[in-house]
Amino acid sequence: TYQMESHNAILNWDAIEGMSQYEVYANGVLVATVEATAYAFDVESGLTTFTVKAVAEGCYVLGASVEVCFVEPVSDLSFIVMDYSGLHFVWSNVADVEYYEVVYNDNTVQLTPESSGATGFSFDPIVGENTICVTVHSVYGCDSETACMTKEVCAAVDGFDYTFVGNEVTVTWNDVADSYSLLINGTEYMTVEANAYTATVTNGLDLKVTPVYEDCLALSAMFYCAVTN
Repeated sequence: TYQMESHNAILNWDAIEGMSQYEVYANGVLVATVEATAYAFDVESGLTTFTVKAVAEGCYVLGASVEVCFVEPVSDLSFIVMDYSGLHFVWSNVADVEYYEVVYNDNTVQLTPESSGATGFSFDPIVGENTICVTVHSVYGCDSETACMTKEVCAAVDGFDYTFVGNEVTVTWNDVADSYSLLINGTEYMTVEANAYTATVTNGLDLKVTPVYEDCLALSAMFYCAVTN
């Protein structure tokens, strides 16, 4: 039998009377000779067959074997805010994956390496804590430890309103943060402290507003107005 914790494992077996040593083989290769009835080792990704043979002077006892399966968990978990109201969750690539099992906010999806592309997943978050957990199901038939990440998500601004004075437009929204990151017409970035933005427009205004929080991922909201002659 064996017990495994992260990358470390201990192989255990019953003592055989009269035997002084035990040889431990990994995939047919001798890796250790021990006097105890246990062997600790670092686990490598994949499927390894361990065989233990009891040894006495001039005598071998036919060994017993056990298969040890291990696959690395995902790492480098992170959230990325997408345009508008979506989030993208990414993780590191893992070798020998059959599929990733992704659990997010009590929903479950299965992603093959082909379908998940660059090991990421997009979803519509909830306002509040969003927890995503990823488990690797390997081609060897074993699963990785589950890796999780929780992130607080805050609501986007709402209540957009606007007024025109000549060719100037002032856009306002509900005040929910100390400052706001603006993307203007898809090209110009600006940070403002007021919940308002004034611009001179000729054709129209395309405005993305993202509140700035210290410990919270903020969702963006869009405002657009067209100018007609």
